[in-house]
Amino acid sequence: MKTYLLIIILGSSFFVKAQNDSIYKMINRQREIQNCEVISLNSVDIIAKKLITNNYKAVGEILDEWTKSCGYSEVSKRIAIIKAIATQEKTENLISDYIYYKFEYKYKNRINVSKKENFGYIYMYDKYYFDYVPLRHPIDSLLRAKSSSLLLSGSLSYDEKLICTLFSENIDEYEMQLDNNNDTSIIKQERENVCQNFRKYNFGINVFLGSYNPMGKSNVFGNNFMFGFGVSTPLDGKLLIELAARMRINANDKNFNYHAFDEINSVNSKTSIYAGAFIGYKLFDNEKYLVYSKIGAGLETVDTGLKQKYEHKDDVLYDVETIHLSASVSIMKPIFKVNYIGFELSYHYVPYHLVENLKTEFNTSSISAELFFRL
Repeated sequence: MKTYLLIIILGSSFFVKAQNDSIYKMINRQREIQNCEVISLNSVDIIAKKLITNNYKAVGEILDEWTKSCGYSEVSKRIAIIKAIATQEKTENLISDYIYYKFEYKYKNRINVSKKENFGYIYMYDKYYFDYVPLRHPIDSLLRAKSSSLLLSGSLSYDEKLICTLFSENIDEYEMQLDNNNDTSIIKQERENVCQNFRKYNFGINVFLGSYNPMGKSNVFGNNFMFGFGVSTPLDGKLLIELAARMRINANDKNFNYHAFDEINSVNSKTSIYAGAFIGYKLFDNEKYLVYSKIGAGLETVDTGLKQKYEHKDDVLYDVETIHLSASVSIMKPIFKVNYIGFELSYHYVPYHLVENLKTEFNTSSISAELFFRL
């Protein structure tokens, strides 16, 4: 009895301690948020006053304290870039970081939301997203004016001109200049890296279109159109895993014999479907092209049109069903920033002879050629 009591007491103390730890963490997190809100608002208010007098030394000191306490944000990074350009400091890393962390999209959203009538309510609803700096704060108009003024200077680099164009709220002009062919632009390169990371580090949806061609003496099936859909893992690693299903439209086929209902039936197939899993290994990747070798296994179903009907339960289909094995080589290249287009050549082995009710010989080997899109 004493042992049980001791266990209960110890268990209760551990439970209470865990609960207290959780509460303390929540309180500390809330304090950090409140501290950052106060620090951010106080810092940006002071920086705004210092910018009016072009006191960039004081701006830098306040900015350092702000970022030490709360880390970099879109607003603080924007201030840091304008300060660096105005004082002729190096800006490459600052601009690169701004694009890498997708702050330009956050900035554009800040501009758009600021134009709405209920901008105050939107800010109060999500202060954290807006870096605890109220919308339509004087800092925004000051940085816009400073950017427009800096654009009149003839000593800016290509990227400094671009970023000042963005910060002066000339968004259309900024996008138009980015479309110009300038491969040395840090902003353009970093943007492409962001798109590339999105392509490679996210799951893909695949759409297939192609032709399926049997090989061998039997000519039951001819060359047929094939299409399909699938999902695949990110492309950042060496291995690729894909789940896909494909349908063949059997337009160029002949009748075949299939045993069902205690008799041999002459049937004509309208469609064939196979679904399975595929494992790929990356053979080559130079950012412009990716090459994979793949093997796959799944289930093949050839429609016969034969079925047993029942009044009080589901119909029973008499289709040709067997395993489907494949080996492929695919090559793809990026298009439209976040998508891929590719070509896949495959060998298929389908052991139809394992199906006892199939009384006509099918070719077990086939090849296919497909164009595919990864979205």
